[in-house]
Amino acid sequence: LWQITRIILATMGNLPLDTMFLHCIAHVWDRTPTYILVRGVKRYASQLKQFDDEGNLPLHVALREAKPSMSDHFWSQFLRGYPAAAMVKDKKEEKLPLQVAIESGRAWQDGVRQLFEAYPEGVLSLELDLGLYPYMFAFLGRKNLFQLHPTQSSKGATLLFRVLRGKPDLCGAS
Repeated sequence: LWQITRIILATMGNLPLDTMFLHCIAHVWDRTPTYILVRGVKRYASQLKQFDDEGNLPLHVALREAKPSMSDHFWSQFLRGYPAAAMVKDKKEEKLPLQVAIESGRAWQDGVRQLFEAYPEGVLSLELDLGLYPYMFAFLGRKNLFQLHPTQSSKGATLLFRVLRGKPDLCGAS
């Protein structure tokens, strides 16, 4: 049944019939029932770590294919199933999912926040609209303000320092 579903999804997306199941779902997200997505991620969890022929993880494909205004429920299933995917660059363009999301027109509330939470250091490799940084810094401040464990709160301060050190122009310094 799963193989038949994969073939149907591949056909719907005009993809090669041997396309991996989760990559098929990422291509035809708008025509994939949620229960197929959720069960597919559980059944084919190993595919979350596999690159397709174009060098993309399912998360990269989903971020490129899905409309920015859509609910993050769809592609966030891939991120929840393999959080380390936020740290993995695609092989063709060498872009992190955070960069793919921003270039696809996503706003902070449309998925950029979840990708930033998963891999905040990723911001160091990006040329971002300066308007996003206050949201990121505010998130770091709120998150760490309420954490009781000292090593956890120091991680946020360290990250903030690393971001500012890597991007001194944010403070008007060079």
